[in-house]
Amino acid sequence: MLRSVVLAAVAAVGLAGAANAVPVPDYTDDGTENPAVYSFTKLSDGDLVGWFVGRSAALDSAVFVRVNGVEIPGSLANTVPLGTSFNWGFVAGGSTIDFILRTSAGTTWWSDKSLNVDGVQHIYSEPWVGDETVGITTFPLSTFVYIGWEDLPGGGDLDYNDHRFVFENVRGGVIPEPATWAMLIAGFGLVGFAARRRRTAVNA
Repeated sequence: MLRSVVLAAVAAVGLAGAANAVPVPDYTDDGTENPAVYSFTKLSDGDLVGWFVGRSAALDSAVFVRVNGVEIPGSLANTVPLGTSFNWGFVAGGSTIDFILRTSAGTTWWSDKSLNVDGVQHIYSEPWVGDETVGITTFPLSTFVYIGWEDLPGGGDLDYNDHRFVFENVRGGVIPEPATWAMLIAGFGLVGFAARRRRTAVNA
């Protein structure tokens, strides 16, 4: 009888852990700084809502937002139950959004890498479609962006899952590095040159 009770308790704990598993994107190149640089945009008029979906860090933190260069009141902490949301209120479609992580160690990290004092990328981001249950929330099938943070100076262990949040109706774009821009511009130049030569040859 005792053995049955113990097994049932273990199974219950296992199920609880599965229910709180985080079915969101994961950074796959642990230990290496994320080379991507991001920009975030509100897709359409409406409230800006975010959810806390996981943590692996000892530090407490809260995420804040800046819209079109102006920080707006309110934050979402990583000390609340998984799936807890916060609504920052109405944000117009097309607005640019910066995310800010402030930790209990007194550090502040930005989704805009250029604003980080250590010059390190502290986020990993991917689109997410929802259609999952995380903690207390069942997410609909929708347009979300996921952001996972590193909370230590220098990026810590660079697994980007210390603090995890999702935001609805936000698009995250990867900004090409300067070298990539140079290659793109050179490529467009070559395509234009080839098209011009082809046109000249046809007209001749």
